[in-house]
Formats: sequence, C-alpha cells, structure tokens
Amino acid sequence: MYDFPSDFDCTFVNIGMGALLIDMVTKFPESSSFWTNGNSNLTSVFQELKRVAYRPFSTDRSVNSIDTRSFFYLRQFLQDADSNGNDLALISSWVQNLEDLRRDGGKGNEMPFNINNIDLVVVANSIYGISLCILKGLCESTLLDDAEIEQIYLNSSTLINYEIKTNFSDRPDLALVYYPSEFQFYWFVARTLAQLERRVKTEGVLPHPAMDTVRLLFRDALRGHAHGVITNKAIPDSSDKVYFDDFLGNGDTSWTGKPLIRGEDRIFTTSMAVNALITMWTVFDDSTQKLVWDGSTPPLVKDTVMQSVNWLNDNVLSGRYKPWNAMFSGSVKGIPTLGYWYPMNRHEFWNGTNVTNTQGYPGFQTIFGIEGMPSESWYNDELQKKHFGFYTPEQFHGYNSDIELPFSFVSSDPYTYASTMLALASYIDTV
Repeated sequence: MYDFPSDFDCTFVNIGMGALLIDMVTKFPESSSFWTNGNSNLTSVFQELKRVAYRPFSTDRSVNSIDTRSFFYLRQFLQDADSNGNDLALISSWVQNLEDLRRDGGKGNEMPFNINNIDLVVVANSIYGISLCILKGLCESTLLDDAEIEQIYLNSSTLINYEIKTNFSDRPDLALVYYPSEFQFYWFVARTLAQLERRVKTEGVLPHPAMDTVRLLFRDALRGHAHGVITNKAIPDSSDKVYFDDFLGNGDTSWTGKPLIRGEDRIFTTSMAVNALITMWTVFDDSTQKLVWDGSTPPLVKDTVMQSVNWLNDNVLSGRYKPWNAMFSGSVKGIPTLGYWYPMNRHEFWNGTNVTNTQGYPGFQTIFGIEGMPSESWYNDELQKKHFGFYTPEQFHGYNSDIELPFSFVSSDPYTYASTMLALASYIDTV
C-alpha cells in the first residue's frame, strides 16, 4: 500500500478551523468540543514544523534539499537572502524530511518524487493557521518567542510578499504547484490580513510584534500590488458586468483548431476574485457586524467587485456555465512541470549511493533535487544543458497552451457554489 505523509496544508487549515470554532464556541459548542477532543496535542505540530522546514543554507542534508521545480522559481529569493547574509527557514509542503523518507519510504509512506517542495498556497494556509491559533487563544502568543518558529513565520511571510510582487517569479505553474488558481491564492493570503487588521481595529495592538510585521508585509503585497493584478484581469461582459477566467479557462479547440470559449471555471474564478478583493480591502466591524471598506480603497476595486457580483447574480444559476473549478491539482501539469527537466545537484538512491547513470529516468527509490545553494554560474550553465533529454522549460507558457496540458482534479462539487455564496454574502455585508 502506498500513502503520502501528512502535510502542513491540511494541518494548518485544520488548526485555523479549530481556532474559529473556539472563537464561536457559544454558537457551535458540540463542534468545538469535538474538534478540541480530536486535536489535543498542538505542540507536536510546531515541533514538526521546525524539524522539517526547508533550510537551504544548512549543512543538514535531510533539510537543505528541495524539489528542482521549487528551486527554479525560488532561486532569486534565496540568492538575495544569501547575498545579504540572511539565514532562511521556510514552510515546506510535506511533514517529512529525507531522513524520514529513508526510514519510512519502504513502508509506502513517501513524498511525491521523494523530495519536499514549496507551494505558496501551502505556505499561505500555514501562516493563516499559525496566526489564528494565536489570535483566537488556541495558542499562546509566546509561541512566537521560539526563535525558530518566529523565523519560519517571518521568512515564509516575506517569501509570500516577494512572490506576489514578482508575479510568482513569472512561474505560477511551479509556485502554485498544487493549487493552480492565483485568485484563490490571493484570497488565502487576504484571510490572514483581514484577521490581523480586525484585531488591530478592535484592540489597537497585535499579540506579538512578529504578527505586525506579517500584517505590514501582506498589506504591502495585497493592497500595494495584487489588487491591481486582479482588476486588470477583469473581462467586460457588458457596461455593468465583468468576469474572470483562470486555470481551466478557454484552452480547448474544435477538431478544426478553432478556439472553444467554454468559460469552464468562470463561476469559480469570478467568485474567487470577489472574495480576494473584498477580503484584502475590508475589515469586520464587531459593533455593526458588517464588513467596512478601508478608507483608502481604490474606486476601481469597488467597481470591479460590484460588476463581478452583477455577473454572478445573472449567471451562477443560469445553466449557461458549468460549476467546474481546479481548486487543487496534481503537481504535474504537462512537460514544463516535470522535475526531471530542471537542473539538479543531488541524485542518489535512498541509501545515499550516488546515481551514476543519468541516461534513464530517475527510479522510484531515488532522490533528485537541489541541495544547498549552488553558485549562480553553475546553475546558469546547467540551464543550457539537456536533462534526461529535455532542455529546462524556462518560461511559463500558460496552463492551456499546446505545450502545457492541464491535469487536475476538476470538480463540480459544492465548493464552487460555496465560494460564490461567500462572495455574494460578503458583498451584501459591505452595502
């Protein structure tokens, strides 16, 4: 039997949900009690977070190596830190390091491709879980007095800020390796900002200085950059309606090669755009129980939200569009997202023996990735070479191009409608 190890994505989303249940214990006493009884050892989560965090400048070979695809988009961020003499510890996707892999892999418990990676949605959801754990009293604020936890929290938030402002280092297919929708990612980040802003509004101060640093990092990234990216991608439908397309989009063609405009994820993506814009520019007012637009909200943001809601009201139940979405995907979406094609300086069997035959594809029980911080000149030289018969795909060609064919868990489940209802309800709360 084959199974994946635990991951920090589900782990911290679960903690975030538990924190909200604790906060609303009077409304949901049974659910809150059920969650608390099933999650009695949160300390273990943070111990594991420290144990398996990606540390590119460490000499510990069990945590200083990363998926070749992650390194490709991360490398400028890592190089900047290295040049400035800053150590780094980043939230990884899987609760497993290479030492664990060697011990447990033979039992069927192993990371995909046998190496950890950095998915920005996983990072964003982890920051959300940590923040809510403290804000809602599920964790003590002294959690961030632990120097390692504080470093991971701040380094990972700085990474989010950097990647938003650089358009995911121009490789959203690698930076959002499991969650391909960038609109969904913006909303996940905005959820943390909204909760931090709410606490500042009600109490004037956050429980820990590191949390204020994260608040300012996310304000800068979302209100200073991401909102413009979103509004610029709005597609006019009429004088008072706009919509958005994203991962699934309109990449299909007829048998004659004519583009087929299906709008396959249009309902979901438009809903996510509304959720993201509202969440990054409003704060919940506890006295009125409504969302309040920040006084500096650009008029274009409000107009885009209103026109998107108009479009959703007309179309969400019309039957003109299917409620499909690509909320989650496999980490491979065509040739450009295969890790084999990217430079690697670590290629070995699980037992540590180097693999000398590089003509065939890596086997199931081999590790291939980037260890440490190789020189920029070495990496650039490697980009000019073929890896297992292919040159490194250095540019993002689009999920729906003839080069990158999407493979994803496309769903028509209630998540699409749930995200739409949330967007509509949030909009009503601002009126």
